[in-house]
Amino acid sequence: MKKKLKIIFNPISGSKLDSKRVEHIKQYFINYNYLVNWSVTTQKGDATLFAKETDNSFYAVVVIGGDGTINEVVNGLQGRQIPIGIIPQGTGNLLAKELHIPLSIEKACAIIRRSVTISMDLGNDTKRYFFLMAGVGIDADVVYAINAVRKGNITLFTYIMPIIGTIIRYRFPKLRVTIDGEVVENDASVVFVSNVKGYFGPIRFAYLAKTNDGLFDICIMKGRKKLHILKYIIGAATGGLRLFSDVTYLRGKDITVEGYSLTRYQLDGDPGGNLPGSYRIIPDAVRFFVP
Repeated sequence: MKKKLKIIFNPISGSKLDSKRVEHIKQYFINYNYLVNWSVTTQKGDATLFAKETDNSFYAVVVIGGDGTINEVVNGLQGRQIPIGIIPQGTGNLLAKELHIPLSIEKACAIIRRSVTISMDLGNDTKRYFFLMAGVGIDADVVYAINAVRKGNITLFTYIMPIIGTIIRYRFPKLRVTIDGEVVENDASVVFVSNVKGYFGPIRFAYLAKTNDGLFDICIMKGRKKLHILKYIIGAATGGLRLFSDVTYLRGKDITVEGYSLTRYQLDGDPGGNLPGSYRIIPDAVRFFVP
C-alpha cells in the first residue's frame, strides 16, 4: 500500500527553486512508491490551511521552504503527531541546521524516506505555537521592519537596510521577566525565550538549549546603549556571552515578559504581537524526520 505524503511548497522561501528541481522532488517520492499530494502556497497562511486539511490517513507532511513555512505547518497540525519532513529552502533554515538536515535536496529527501524521527518541544504564546524562539526587544523590531518591506524571494541582503534603520531609530524598553512565577528581572532591555541554540549564522544566544528537554532557555540582556547590541552579537558568536555581567541565563517552563504596551515580540522570525507576552513550553509536541 502506498504511503500518502502531503508536500507543501512555498515558492518564495529564500532563493527561487526552479521548476526542474521541483519536478525532481515530486518524482523522487513517486519513484519510492509514495502517493504524493502537492500543495503550493500563494500567500501567508496557506501552509497553515493545507496542514489543517491533512488528516491522519497521511503518513507525513513535507515542507519545502524555510522556518516561517514550517511554523505555519506546525500551527496547522495543532499538536497532531503527523511527522514533518524538511527540504530546506529558506534564507536562514535555522531549524534544519539545528536538526542537522542538509541543504542538499537529494539528501533531505533521503532523510524523509528513511523515516527516523525525534520528538521536539513547542512553545505557545496562548495564540500560536513556535519552535525556535520568542524574541522581545530590538530583534522583534527588525522582524517587523523586514515583514513590512518583504516582497517575493529574499536573500541575506534583504535584511541589511531594515536592520540599519531599526538600530538608528530604536529606543530600549524596560522589561520585566517572570519565570515559573518568580520575577527574575525588572530592568531588561532584550529577552530571548529559546527552544534552540541558534539564532542567525554562528550567533547563539541560547548556547545550552536542547529541543526536547521540556524547558526554555532564557537569555536576558540589560545593556541600553547601541554599542551593547554589537557586544552581545559578538559574544553570542564567539561563546563569550556567558562572561558578560549584564547578561543573565536561566531556564524555565512558563515565561512572562512585560513592558510598554507598544513593545513588540517575534515568534520564529515572524511578528508575534505586543507585550505582555506569555510563553509556555509543551514537551514532545511535534515530530520531525532527522538523519
